[in-house]
Amino acid sequence: MKKIAVIIFFICILSHQSFGAITGISDSALSDGQSITITDTGDGFGSNALAIEALHDNIEAGEVGTAFAKSGWYADPDCNESTCGTTAPKYSNTMSHSGSKSIASIVRDNAGDCPDYYGIDHCMESGFSFHGTASVSSYVTYWVHFTDNTGAQGQWKLWRKSTSINYSDVYTTAMSSQWYQADGSQLQSYLATLYPAGSNPLTSYTTQLIPQDTWCRVEHIITPGDPGHIVYRIYQGDGVVKDFFDVDRSIDPAADYYVFQNYWGNHVDEQWSDIAVYTDDIFIQEGSQARVEIIDTPNWADRTHAEIQYPTVWTSGSISFTVNQGSFSSGSAYVVVVDESGTATSGYPVAFSTSGAVTWYLDSDGDGWPEGTTQQAESDPGASWYELSELLGTTPDCNDSNSAINPGVSELCGNLIDDNCNGQIDEGCGMTVITVSNSGTVRTIQTTGVVQVIH
Repeated sequence: MKKIAVIIFFICILSHQSFGAITGISDSALSDGQSITITDTGDGFGSNALAIEALHDNIEAGEVGTAFAKSGWYADPDCNESTCGTTAPKYSNTMSHSGSKSIASIVRDNAGDCPDYYGIDHCMESGFSFHGTASVSSYVTYWVHFTDNTGAQGQWKLWRKSTSINYSDVYTTAMSSQWYQADGSQLQSYLATLYPAGSNPLTSYTTQLIPQDTWCRVEHIITPGDPGHIVYRIYQGDGVVKDFFDVDRSIDPAADYYVFQNYWGNHVDEQWSDIAVYTDDIFIQEGSQARVEIIDTPNWADRTHAEIQYPTVWTSGSISFTVNQGSFSSGSAYVVVVDESGTATSGYPVAFSTSGAVTWYLDSDGDGWPEGTTQQAESDPGASWYELSELLGTTPDCNDSNSAINPGVSELCGNLIDDNCNGQIDEGCGMTVITVSNSGTVRTIQTTGVVQVIH
């Protein structure tokens, strides 16, 4: 009996350790966009085909005010009806979770009647979709910011997994939505699975999933089949991580569209209103939920902030990825690897450098021209320090105590001062002939700008 116990205990240890651990990193000082490699000397990272569709770079490269576009994606157009102000999803710098841009979906729902687009009155939605692969498991995560601008009770439909780009429930195998009260509080949230056709099993949640006016991270892991399985997790902006749904459901294997719908409707007593939804850092991976994350604590279970990373090479002994700093500021953090079952390694300590900081320029006289001293800081260092966008130029000011002297002014002739800070005095002032009298004697002096008086 003792031998059996020892063997079982030993097997359990091996099973627990089979996933591996991060044993090394190419650089523990991280900055956004940096290429990093982590290693496991025990070759325990497993495999990952890296069937990934990520939009971070596309969003940052997008021209503000233009419609979102990318190969493999479909997006609603502008609604041009005079009674409807709903717009196509567009690149926006109004707000972002990371970088400087996001995708803005502005839905101005009213009593007007727009043509149907993908099966829905176009006044009610501003969505976009990715056409992926059927019959595979999927991992999806993104950050979203939701605001009901006018305060009316209504239903916000966030996302769908469907067999068609059409938004109709006929084609949907899974979807999530939230109902809000007129005061902005959440009435109800639910997860619906609509497969086989005609079925409608709901899992409701009466507490808030996504609070308004806060960046939240949405995450869902879907395994097709009958039964299939759905995990639905929300990182709420207040540091709370909630696994709202972890349930078996019938999931149509033919579902291959990832829909970010952003529908707003089903109002009470036609309380028409409008919403603004901003979406950022979209990450879709098919075939596996194995991934690299950077979190705020050494232990995965204790995390309150996590940012998905972008892997480029994955082997059992090493993983290379591009750093996504997200909304982490400078300071300590931890890298973890999550395996296919959702089990994470212990966090490997790293630190973000001041790449999140900006360059500040010293301009003591406030004339828009700095004297050459700079510093890196994430917030305003104080009086006389300015960001680049606040300056007229960066050519050094040769007299930073006099706002009338700087590289942007014109040279004044005859004052013996280098007014425009180019290292020359009274240049370009031309030849001046002055006749003066000294004790009755007339003398003529030729000068190039400097007035000389002889007594």
